[in-house]
Amino acid sequence: MRASLSRLVTNISYLHDKELVPDKDKLELRISKASLEIGRSQQLDFFNIGEGSRKSERYKVESARSQFIGYMYELLIASFYGGKLLKTPLRIGPEKFSLMPDVVDFERKIYWESKCISNGRRLPLRDDQSNGYNYLQKTKPYPKINFIIWKHSVNDIKINLKRSAEELLQEICSRTNYALVMPMSLIAEFNDLTKLEKHSSLVYRYVPKKEKPSGKRKLGRRDCVYVKNPVLYDLLISPEKVIEKLGLDPENYLFNRLKSPLNFYVNNYLLRPFPILEIIDKDHEAWSKSFDI
Repeated sequence: MRASLSRLVTNISYLHDKELVPDKDKLELRISKASLEIGRSQQLDFFNIGEGSRKSERYKVESARSQFIGYMYELLIASFYGGKLLKTPLRIGPEKFSLMPDVVDFERKIYWESKCISNGRRLPLRDDQSNGYNYLQKTKPYPKINFIIWKHSVNDIKINLKRSAEELLQEICSRTNYALVMPMSLIAEFNDLTKLEKHSSLVYRYVPKKEKPSGKRKLGRRDCVYVKNPVLYDLLISPEKVIEKLGLDPENYLFNRLKSPLNFYVNNYLLRPFPILEIIDKDHEAWSKSFDI
């Protein structure tokens, strides 16, 4: 899978001949390892797990390592596109629904949801997040909500727990394959529960089963719609065809094929350049009004 993805990216790289210019002048990020440690009260070192640890403790370490990678990608959004990482949830809707976008540009009213996915994995659209973004999209003036999907080939994050933070950071910098930027109009269509059967070639519904005898669900499992893995590759290569399968008109979108900055460093590690596809609504205001009905 890794080799085939590498060939795919190489084959389409000529289409991405324009370099992304970040909003900020400083082309370097500094990630604090201390901010990624599990709290002392949990009595668990972020980068150290002993033999015989309980399942719940291992889950915390696995989750923290995934969050570490997610944190780096969130910082990349802020550096590439502007905005800042959100520290407290937004309260939106008549019932003050809680929503936590990853990056927010309040001045331009742009909200970013970041999803980092390893090779072969699908895109989860969680019900709780979807409900929150649906509320947010209907606020006025209408915001721009973008989902950015980062595809990487670090596949054993939850298996190899011996890596240090720096080793994990170095790997993700050298093995980020591509990024997709999708507007809320596409996300809402993927996630339309009334069209699951119609879009069965693109998405499917997942509802986790309850465990016996407690009746509780497994850690981290939530109701969601999954966008199938091949669809993400298809979006990178031929986004127009995927949009047509969704029943939408590709003429309503712009497609910017970019590459990440050539000399961008995270700590002391070069972020290997990778293709970025930005899908943009031509008339976001018109779509927002129709979504608000």
